[in-house]
Amino acid sequence: MNSTEREKISNTMRELSAAMDRIKGERELINEALTDLSASTGQPKPRLRRLAKHYHAMDFANESAEFEELETLFNEVTGQ
Repeated sequence: MNSTEREKISNTMRELSAAMDRIKGERELINEALTDLSASTGQPKPRLRRLAKHYHAMDFANESAEFEELETLFNEVTGQ
């Protein structure tokens, strides 16, 4: 490995490490916000996390449609 490659790898590793630190910080912020919201509203934290994911993706209608399809298939398979 020449010095240019070594420097490029080293610089990229520093960038990736900094990005990983930012991700860790954001995850901690999300967890704290969900914990506080759960405590103040009485809503279960997993439900709030799922709501946040759908809110972020704005795909609740798509998720609902997929669940309806799964429910129909489940009912057909189980005879319910």
